[in-house]
Amino acid sequence: MLVLVIGYALLTGFQLFLQIPMDWRLAVSKFLLAILATAVIELLNRQPLAVRDVKAGHGQHGDAHFMEPEEVKRVYQEVQQGHEAQPAMLVGASKSTWLVDTSDQSVLMVAPPGAGKSTSLYIPTITYNARVNLHTQDAQGIGQGASMVLVSVKDDLYTITSAELKKCGYRVLKLDLRNVFCSCHFNLLYRVNIEIDAWRKEQDAKQRAVHYATAERYAKVIASAIIGNTGSVNSGDSSEYFNETARGLITGLVLLVSQYGQDGERHIVSVFNLIVELAGADNPEKGNTVQKSRLAAMLEGVTDRRIKGYISTTTSADIRTTLNIVSSALSKLLKFVDAELEQLICTHDNDLDAEQFIERPTAIFLIAPDENETRHFLASLFVRFLTDDLIALAERQGGHCPRPFYYFLDEFGNFPAIPGVTSLFSAIRSRGGRILVAVQSYSQFLLKYDKNVTEIIKDNCQILLNTFVSPSAQDTATSISKMLGDETILTGSSSRSDGKTTSSHQLMGRPLMSPAQMVRIQRDTWIVEKAGYAPMKTHLEGYWKYLSLAPQEQDTTSENDYLEIKLLSTESLRQALGSAPARPHAPSAATREPRRKLGASRREAAALYPGKFNP
Repeated sequence: MLVLVIGYALLTGFQLFLQIPMDWRLAVSKFLLAILATAVIELLNRQPLAVRDVKAGHGQHGDAHFMEPEEVKRVYQEVQQGHEAQPAMLVGASKSTWLVDTSDQSVLMVAPPGAGKSTSLYIPTITYNARVNLHTQDAQGIGQGASMVLVSVKDDLYTITSAELKKCGYRVLKLDLRNVFCSCHFNLLYRVNIEIDAWRKEQDAKQRAVHYATAERYAKVIASAIIGNTGSVNSGDSSEYFNETARGLITGLVLLVSQYGQDGERHIVSVFNLIVELAGADNPEKGNTVQKSRLAAMLEGVTDRRIKGYISTTTSADIRTTLNIVSSALSKLLKFVDAELEQLICTHDNDLDAEQFIERPTAIFLIAPDENETRHFLASLFVRFLTDDLIALAERQGGHCPRPFYYFLDEFGNFPAIPGVTSLFSAIRSRGGRILVAVQSYSQFLLKYDKNVTEIIKDNCQILLNTFVSPSAQDTATSISKMLGDETILTGSSSRSDGKTTSSHQLMGRPLMSPAQMVRIQRDTWIVEKAGYAPMKTHLEGYWKYLSLAPQEQDTTSENDYLEIKLLSTESLRQALGSAPARPHAPSAATREPRRKLGASRREAAALYPGKFNP
């Protein structure tokens, strides 16, 4: 429209110009040219009222910048597909190459739901490490691929990658807390049972002490996971006294079940059953007006002072307090009242042991159903137990596991707090392991951990990987923006007054990415921050765009047979306490003498339970 108006004006002006007498045309032409020249000069000299911000200076107000291609090549490794040879974490990918980080540093991934954690990062990283194993296999078919534990609320990782892993020589296991009849078995007491069995057989006093102490440590870990952890902000009971005494009670009963239970009875459900049967007052002896709990009466027949020490904190109180403590412990154990779950936790598969996990490249898929959070604590406990076993294995191997191992902990903030999580991160790294922790935002940590523990977890992750942030997660967006730092820019302004233009320029700092820009990051674009280096923008898109995986095979895992659950009852426990000594192998009189002094306790127990104890 403007062109038409200008054209019409020029045409009209030209027609008027033709009507001017010839003598005046030259003067009019000069006048019009002068006006036109003045207008052009004015337009050329006019400056905008603002100066466009540009990078400038020498980092006076911040030198943050994203990596240039040359920097990327110095920090990360570019690997052609088909030439994978070293286990690593993926930080970028294309149709023909991988961009990987081969350091020993743990990774914290921050990404909201729908950001593509599984499809863009997990599945490609699993595939890369599977192909490392394929290309490094020896004559026995065992490669150098990293063993992996993959915790997820969904079954898609297993469905998509299991065939590829098997093709590349991996041992693939599934601990499925959703479909327990198609799962490996995980007995919470298996390490306690192993150490108690070794303690029974051992003749050397020092080694016996080591085995028993190890069994105690695992029993305490179990009790802490059941009662609640000090690092959890939602630990449950308001009374620290009831928490601690209930923790001691469960610790003692775990050791009791492991020592005196028969084959098939040494599991956590037997602990629950004992507490149920011992929750109540015992019938007092004739002529005795002091009422005791059934737990206290049973404890009189126990000869193991360690077990008595753990349980006595409960029985030493008055009977009402004792019963309250027993009720508190019982309420914590209610999570095991699950007919399906009993099929998984009352026996154990040795395939899950740390030795086999390291001996051969192994992928353990740990499925923790998001629709049944009552089973999530088993996932946390499995991670803790496996880590303890790997640390012990590494110490026997000179301080480092012979095979690297990776933990992929998805939805980390939704799982119950892992006992001693702050020490595990550094312990795993120094033993050859790496952890990839995934959360939706930083606030998700605070669901299970207090602020101090959260900060320690974040500090232990030297690599931060994030994509777009949820619009409502302003704290997370602000925190990441601050970590990216500021860049130095040249900015300024200009003003015009009385035909004169003045301008000012200055250097100032500006966030490399503002919180608002963090929200607007495009899908498949990720930012990688590694300690000691500038951040990097990278591209990680859906695996199907550049990977050709082995065809997904239908899950042919045969369902486990129904297991008839055996329980250690108080009746059988009394018989065991009356007939089986707590220390069957006593190499010297020094260890036998204390047992001869316990006859009085046996006689008291015989009076309480006629026919069940032999004084």
